[in-house]
Amino acid sequence: PQPLTDLLRRCLLLLVLSLPIVIASFVLLPRMPALVSVPGAGPSTTGLDDQLRPGSIASLAQSDALAARILFSDQRPPPPDERYWRVLVHHHFDGEGWSLGQLPLVAKGHPLAPLQTQTTSTQRWLVEPNGLQWRPWGGQGLPSDPSLRITADGTLWEQTPLNTRERYQILNTSRLAGWNAVPPTPDDRMLPAGSNPRLEALGRSWASQSPGAAGRLALAEQWFKSQPFVYTLEPGSLPRNAPWDAFLFEQQAGFCEHFAAGFTALMRAAGLPARVVVGYQGGSWQHPLASEPYLMLRQSDAHAWSEVWIDGQGWIA
Repeated sequence: PQPLTDLLRRCLLLLVLSLPIVIASFVLLPRMPALVSVPGAGPSTTGLDDQLRPGSIASLAQSDALAARILFSDQRPPPPDERYWRVLVHHHFDGEGWSLGQLPLVAKGHPLAPLQTQTTSTQRWLVEPNGLQWRPWGGQGLPSDPSLRITADGTLWEQTPLNTRERYQILNTSRLAGWNAVPPTPDDRMLPAGSNPRLEALGRSWASQSPGAAGRLALAEQWFKSQPFVYTLEPGSLPRNAPWDAFLFEQQAGFCEHFAAGFTALMRAAGLPARVVVGYQGGSWQHPLASEPYLMLRQSDAHAWSEVWIDGQGWIA
């Protein structure tokens, strides 16, 4: 019948007209792998969590899932060695793993200063959902959204968990936010006595050899360089009893979370306040044909590092 023929002809025409758009979208837009994994179905996957227990992870799989995109007002991302994007700070150490601890989130969070009419630099973030209340950022500048708060430990916090894709802006990104001068809390010094005796003894030896923070850090650097540590995504699990003694003196193989956790515990044993920061490091610079260039962060860019408090200087990474 004629009506059916006309309908088929129109459908075919629509298909032909939409085909270039479909092809362009496939070529130009980034693809996202599945964001959901089944617990126990394989190795742990890189990503962020409010608990840090690398000793229980026998192997780590890298995920290419998209984490965030960052657009820069001057289209110039930081140099690769300065691309550290903080999300969480772990203060509490129980001898085995790390967690957030008792944090002064909003009550003592860094207050937002009045926004200037002109900004020297701006970052526009497009972040994928991760279920956390903390948003990634570079640690400098001010968020334009008043619902985002800079906390006392330098995290960007919002009351609502990130369950959907979200946009926000960080203004004046060359301006220090002030969190790195906030003194350490008791959690930043806590080290359960006897939980890792060899670690504790080594840290105490550095404290006895040098009265200052710089000297203890230099001793730590010399010791790590003298040891045959290996970076690997398949380190094997650590024992429940004295796990960081096993990592530092026996296994000596792991990924960034192992090294950050072990080094931070050693700094506390040496008498220096220290904490573990979890976020992203790096990112790849993208030049799409149909939009602005941006820095792409994937879950495989998840990273952990240490911050140590030095009197007169504040928190130093």
